[in-house]
Amino acid sequence: MTKQTYQDLIESIKGTSAIDFEPFDSVQGFTFSGSACGIKPSKKDLGILSSKGMSVAAVLTPNKYAAEAVSRSRKYLKIGESFDGIIITSGNANACTGERGIECVDKILSALAIKLATKPERLLIAQTGLIGILPPVERIVEGIHHSSLSDKGFSDLSEAILTTDTVKKVVHITYNLGEKNLRFAFAAKGVAMCSPAMATMITVGTTDGTFSQRVMQQALNKAVAKTFNMMSIDACMSTNDSVFLCASNQVSLGLREEDQHNLLVEVLETAFRRICIMMCADAEKCSKVMQIEVKNAATQEQAETVAKLVVNNLLFKTAVAGEAPYWGRALAAAGAYAGELPQKVDIYFGDHLLCVNSAPSGLNIAAAEEYMQSQVVNVIIDLKGGTYRAVAYGTDITPEYVKFNMEKS
Repeated sequence: MTKQTYQDLIESIKGTSAIDFEPFDSVQGFTFSGSACGIKPSKKDLGILSSKGMSVAAVLTPNKYAAEAVSRSRKYLKIGESFDGIIITSGNANACTGERGIECVDKILSALAIKLATKPERLLIAQTGLIGILPPVERIVEGIHHSSLSDKGFSDLSEAILTTDTVKKVVHITYNLGEKNLRFAFAAKGVAMCSPAMATMITVGTTDGTFSQRVMQQALNKAVAKTFNMMSIDACMSTNDSVFLCASNQVSLGLREEDQHNLLVEVLETAFRRICIMMCADAEKCSKVMQIEVKNAATQEQAETVAKLVVNNLLFKTAVAGEAPYWGRALAAAGAYAGELPQKVDIYFGDHLLCVNSAPSGLNIAAAEEYMQSQVVNVIIDLKGGTYRAVAYGTDITPEYVKFNMEKS
């Protein structure tokens, strides 16, 4: 395996021939906006998307101290059958802010309801940024009043949701259904406080297709489990994670629910894997993306758990930062699995087989050391005990990451 760049790894995630990644500037039935309202000193920080009567599926953080935006969206998703808009603010998490934080969400949704001529309970909200600080709610309300939604505003939305991200994270997919083409547009943020059980992220996906909400939720759950829940930058769970999938129901598919589900899972897994790599590539002060593949596991749970144990292991992350192909740390991390594991395991760094049957392979280490200079480090752990496979995404940990987060705290 030759050295890979971040972009090489992103482009290796292709899906089937029905998927095309050519960018487009609108999704039928949606309008968007992204503007600066003053949460941040200068950058855009207020994003809105709207589609009257859209179907929405969501996966929200399981954190016990979830932000009020998460709690409110979870409440409205339980009682609502369709929605008219989503607002996303960045720069302030409005988490752990007590009753005043709840009042802030009330004011924001009331202002958006007036803007979109609807009711607050037909709206959803996500917020991201620093925890424990009240947001400047009057600035946000003023920003809502002055926002200008457009069917060409998706790029502005994708910029407005960023926090310490340095680049926008966008995926466009056109899915060919013969005589019909479906459009999917995804915007995401997230570069730290990323851990399995959702990474600290806001991700919003839009499509002009017509899908059953039940199918949307099932497909989203499945895709998130295999992608975002298999990503970790720093093993820290957030209070604000929110992933939304929105359908404007403009294009009739004529598909059975089973076929709708399969189509959505394919699109979502493809888009989300690309986004995982984008997030890791932009991770705060990190220098490498890790792709950890565990294969030939006895169960799916075993494959996923072992992959996450390795991608989260601090000593292994520091070895990768130092460009050391230290397979012993990977094996030790895998060995923390609570259940039974085969005793004879092989480990590859790229194409370099460094560990055979849980012992040194005798391979000249120089070639592996050169491989470690790549932006992307692929590690394959062959458990040789079954047929199941899982892939986890992560990063190294650098001194600069520690310093950056000391200063941001």
